[in-house]
Amino acid sequence: MAIEIIPLISSIDAYKFRVTIQEQVFVFDLHWNTRDDRWFLQIFDINNDHIISTPLVVNHLLFRRLHLENLFTQPMALMNIVNNNECVKAALGESCKLFTGE
Repeated sequence: MAIEIIPLISSIDAYKFRVTIQEQVFVFDLHWNTRDDRWFLQIFDINNDHIISTPLVVNHLLFRRLHLENLFTQPMALMNIVNNNECVKAALGESCKLFTGE
């Protein structure tokens, strides 16, 4: 299986979009939290039922210790492709990319 980059944009503080992972459609809800100075991700199924919420932590596998029945099983990580361990608001989708795949 190939590694995919999930397209992200930083110019909008909060937005939702659909993404297909392992032949299932999910709704990703991204929002910038000004208090924590970081992006947060909520994932919903196609029926808009909440699955999980998490801060986006750079250079770490997301959900690696979770085994949720309705969540995809392949790895996902937000990676800074420039060379540091942070993801400022404007970097999402540019130097900070969300990867998934095996």
